Amino acid sequence: MANALLNGDDVSLGGWPYSVQNSNWSWSLTSPEAGTLRFEVRHGDVWYQDSGDRERSEIAGDMYFAPNTAINISYDFKVEPGAANTSEWVLIGQLHADDNFTRPILAVELVGERLAIHLGHRTPDYKYKDSFAFIDDQNIVRGQYYHVDISVNMRFDKEGSIDVWLNGEHIVDYSGYVGYGYTAYWKAGIYREEANETLAIDVKNLKIGGAAGKRIFGTSEKDRITPAKVLSGQPSITDNGDVINSLAGNDVVKGGQGHDYIFGGPGDDRINGGIGNDTLIGGPGNDRLKGGRGTDVFRFEDSTGRDIIRDFHHGQDVIALDRSDFKSQAQVIAAMYEKKGNTVLKFDGNKIIIKGLDLDDIRNHTDDFVFV
Repeated sequence: MANALLNGDDVSLGGWPYSVQNSNWSWSLTSPEAGTLRFEVRHGDVWYQDSGDRERSEIAGDMYFAPNTAINISYDFKVEPGAANTSEWVLIGQLHADDNFTRPILAVELVGERLAIHLGHRTPDYKYKDSFAFIDDQNIVRGQYYHVDISVNMRFDKEGSIDVWLNGEHIVDYSGYVGYGYTAYWKAGIYREEANETLAIDVKNLKIGGAAGKRIFGTSEKDRITPAKVLSGQPSITDNGDVINSLAGNDVVKGGQGHDYIFGGPGDDRINGGIGNDTLIGGPGNDRLKGGRGTDVFRFEDSTGRDIIRDFHHGQDVIALDRSDFKSQAQVIAAMYEKKGNTVLKFDGNKIIIKGLDLDDIRNHTDDFVFV
């Protein structure tokens, strides 16, 4: 048997880096020949981050695609001969949304023994929708390679598009909202609802094209993460939209020219999104947030602490709040007051100060807040 690839291992396909996610069995993931990966899932093969009714053997891309990015994916796959699929759902390839969302933007699935394409997206008013764009009317031929080409224009408006070709046949031609407004990455392999039968697939010739960003982590110390400052062992900030998590400590973070997704983590952080349509999450602590140029989202969760938004723009930027705290803009306004020329939102021991903003301005704008 080819050498096993275990959970956490790094693997490269088509010049792109991936991380292995499986249950550490010798059969979970192997490479029978250069450029080919064989994924196998047996009953009870649970990845350590999944619940007990999920079974997984996948690789997750370490490159991240920002909204408003065009992505091209092509590969060959085959489902090996074996017992018929009885799982309620099986994903054998997915454009995975940021981990705050469970439904992929696009999934190549098995519905019984039939190949299917499932799409998911969110509208600007935070309504989540998903549906099958294609279900084959014939069972898949096990042991036979299929060629897939995917073209995605990830747009958080009605100008997005998804096209899929199977063995040269155009099976999906979708236009409209694409994605959730956040980054995405490609995953290959098997992810399914638990089932008794063993399932194995082979993937080869995987190629991905598009302007990809990086995932960058800080430390528990006082980090400075900017386009000019690279932490030891971490990639540089790109202009393609990065996912930056500075972790604990009182950190200084500045994004690049792409659409960045920045987590401050615990501590008193100073975050600047830079140029682009960025999402800023200060995390616990007293944080200072500046979106910079672009249409930015300031996301606040429970235990956010005392945060200051330095450059909120009506009709451009958005403040995202948990539905468990607020369900309408009227509730938000009722929890607000003015102090020294600023608007203050206070809830559950948290305080958000919006610099230079008049409360009457918020009353006259109905699109400043979204609830997630």
